[in-house]
Amino acid sequence: MLRLRRYRIFVVTAVLLTVGLYQLTGLKQWFPDGLTPRHPRAPVPPPDLDVPPQVETRERWTEDAPVAQSPMPARPSRKKAQVLTSVELGSPTTPAQAPPPTEAPEAPPENQPHPIAPTAGLGENKVGEAPPGPGPGPSIEAPSLPSPAPIHWTKFPERYPVPSESLINLPTDKPKAIPRVQHAFGKESAAQKEERLQRLKTVKEALLHTWAGYRKHAWLHDEVRPLTGKFRDPFGGWAATLVDTLDTLWIAGFHAEFDEAAKAVDQIDFTTSSRNDIQLFETTIRYLGGLLGAYDVSGGKYRNLLDKAVELAEILLSAWDTPNRMPVTFYRWKPDEAALPLRAASRVVLAELGSLSVEFTRLAQITKEPRYYDAVARITNELETWQNQTRLPGMWPVMVDASGCRTVNDFMDSRLKPVKVQAGPPVAQPETGPLDANADPPGKDRDSHQLGWESANNLQKRELMDGKPRDPPEGLLGAQPAVPPTLTDVPCERQGLTSPPYVNSEEFTLGGMSDSTYEYLPKQYMLLGGHEQSRRMYELAMDTVKEHVLFRPMTIDNRDVLFAGKRVVSDMTPTQLIPEGSHLTCFAGGMFAIGSKIFNRPDELDLAAKLTDGCVWAYESTTTGVMPEGFLVLACDDAAHSKLSKRQLDGSPAQAGADEPMKPRSPGDEEAPLHEKPSSTSEEAGSDPRLPRTAFVPSPPMTHERFAKMRIEEERFPPGFTGYVSKKYILRPEAIESVFILYRTTGSRHWQDAGWKMFTAIEKATRAEWGYSAIFDVTSAASTQLDEMESFWSAETLKYFLLLYSEPDVISLDEWVL
Repeated sequence: MLRLRRYRIFVVTAVLLTVGLYQLTGLKQWFPDGLTPRHPRAPVPPPDLDVPPQVETRERWTEDAPVAQSPMPARPSRKKAQVLTSVELGSPTTPAQAPPPTEAPEAPPENQPHPIAPTAGLGENKVGEAPPGPGPGPSIEAPSLPSPAPIHWTKFPERYPVPSESLINLPTDKPKAIPRVQHAFGKESAAQKEERLQRLKTVKEALLHTWAGYRKHAWLHDEVRPLTGKFRDPFGGWAATLVDTLDTLWIAGFHAEFDEAAKAVDQIDFTTSSRNDIQLFETTIRYLGGLLGAYDVSGGKYRNLLDKAVELAEILLSAWDTPNRMPVTFYRWKPDEAALPLRAASRVVLAELGSLSVEFTRLAQITKEPRYYDAVARITNELETWQNQTRLPGMWPVMVDASGCRTVNDFMDSRLKPVKVQAGPPVAQPETGPLDANADPPGKDRDSHQLGWESANNLQKRELMDGKPRDPPEGLLGAQPAVPPTLTDVPCERQGLTSPPYVNSEEFTLGGMSDSTYEYLPKQYMLLGGHEQSRRMYELAMDTVKEHVLFRPMTIDNRDVLFAGKRVVSDMTPTQLIPEGSHLTCFAGGMFAIGSKIFNRPDELDLAAKLTDGCVWAYESTTTGVMPEGFLVLACDDAAHSKLSKRQLDGSPAQAGADEPMKPRSPGDEEAPLHEKPSSTSEEAGSDPRLPRTAFVPSPPMTHERFAKMRIEEERFPPGFTGYVSKKYILRPEAIESVFILYRTTGSRHWQDAGWKMFTAIEKATRAEWGYSAIFDVTSAASTQLDEMESFWSAETLKYFLLLYSEPDVISLDEWVL
């Protein structure tokens, strides 16, 4: 009898197979040719690189601003406001004189850019091209997905507005007669002119090479990568190189390139960004300064440049909407965060606060809008109030507490209370009302509810040597985290600028994080037609710098040069001078040269020459002929002991007069150390007779001189160097800037020759296929290129090389503030 129970396993299996076969027969295709990938790749056509790519933008936010005739031309530089001291306020802007046309390379047809030679090889795979596919296959169409709409900045009503009657207006005094800055040049010989024009032609070719790489591979992006032909956007993606280089193109006589780039500025939308924050300092000097410099140097012919400058300035002014009107240096612009209360940070880099005056002052002069000058004048007033109250009176430390709030609590962290992000309009204005320019001076009590939000984590210092933009540390005061804290219930006493809390040691320097604060003082003096406040602050600062910061290094040939070091002042230990040289401090020679002229301090012109020659010496000392970003040297105690002795060259401790080398210790001079004494014999010790009768006696330890010599060879220290802060060179302009200014103020051809050695060394070490690249190690003849080219290379470095070999009346220092 058939028992279904015995065969049920086979029955179930048969049923499952039948169902499976039925399902498979319902498919139209069984083979992989009919399968469709879940995420198909759509082919992307490569861009036409002969035509600059067009960027889609929404209708730009604009705000009408009154425009008057330019009172004085704004300077064509990265720190870009210019002054024509011989012209009264209110006179029309005139274009800068361009070099003679015979000096330029062969020009293209009218209003056409210079031709860009086609290149192949490195960088050929362009950004935007589709990578090669895996092989032949069916063409598959990708589903189109909607791209997210860009977020745009929104202007909110100010919480702490300044009433119109309390605005600090531009000085209305009659401009003072500023002494002549430039040397009275005579006529050059035919041989000198031929040499100068040949050098100028070479520099112009370098500028065209730089511009060609940017135009071909990074148009409307911030920077081109000169090795790979790609791009990067560290400054918001607003075409930093394009904007920053405009005035250099004009000065070089490349008017077709200038015209093309100036028109492309209209495609930049400052109301949206690839970053979550706006770097106030970098945005001001690169973008606002670039637009104003280009507007002025071209004689005001390109109104769109001024319109864009006003558009950007209105956005930046939002960073000043704080209780004490000190700006937030990293402004988070997106509406859900821009609507929140702001307060300046308790740890702010000095240069980011004190290097905004020239650009905003120039914009106020052109537009007659006092709000721009009011914003920076309040910072200047606070700096002057504090200048004689720091740990080193006359100078300011590299870090500043700009919050304006002295808390009653012992610990700042106890003030923090998380709140929900406010996405709508701002809350009502505090009861204290709008800010009054005539309010109580810093230090007097104010109502405690005039507080924004902040946090108090430690600040990581900006990378001094890499040239990259600095992101705000997480939780920094004023850095505006996604869920910010509030201080509305915390007692607070109003204060002015001061040292950051819980700090007992501070650095004072002309170098990184401070430099342009001091550099802007004589520039602001000239821009405002002899403003006495700027003169007072400059002279007080430079008296302190000469006494506590400048030093003479020891050199092998007793060369009379100077450097600006770093002074550390502590509550716990004596003050200390760090004998450091850095590329960023090389601006000091040019600053002292201009200051010696306009402030009638003639002795400081010689000091300026020594500072500038110190940087030239640093260039000449390395293997590549290029100065490193930062290094340490031996500082001499006085001028009589400034020559390196043999002992010091060999690395022994620096002692004046110790010329004889260190004498090695003789074996019989003293008892040998225990570890060098012979051990007992094997018979005496009763040990294995197969062992040696005496232990191994090591050779004498390496002498200090031998160790120092080996270290010098390994690190490639030039004579006089004792260490490196960074061996990089990132195409910085400060050294050639001072060389150019010393040439224009003294008329000495020595500076033209020194500048040419610098240019040829830089050209050899940094030239790349699509521009010029920063290098990793200036002490190596085969240094690695870093594939980075910051906008100041074409905006400043090449500009100063151009001006060094141009006619002296091209961008005269008596007419322009650089």
